[in-house]
Amino acid sequence: MPSVDFTREFVAIAASGAHGSGGYRIHLPSMVIVDDALRINVVEVVPASTCAVATLGTSPVSAARMPLFFGTVEFANQIRTEAQTISEVS
Repeated sequence: MPSVDFTREFVAIAASGAHGSGGYRIHLPSMVIVDDALRINVVEVVPASTCAVATLGTSPVSAARMPLFFGTVEFANQIRTEAQTISEVS
């Protein structure tokens, strides 16, 4: 894991909690300053009901190193359902 200079950076972490099967993902694709607040965009991907998924539990987590920001930090969550391709399943 890369080092973090906490005098200039911070680490944002997003977790979607425990799920009873595979196929779940979470990531932090972007950030933007809106009205003096840092908005961190979070995308959680859930498997479509037609997907074949692993039968083991998963707890997706994503972390991103970002420039230090003094002010309000908000998370904007988006949930996207998507069918998996063969390459994602194998």
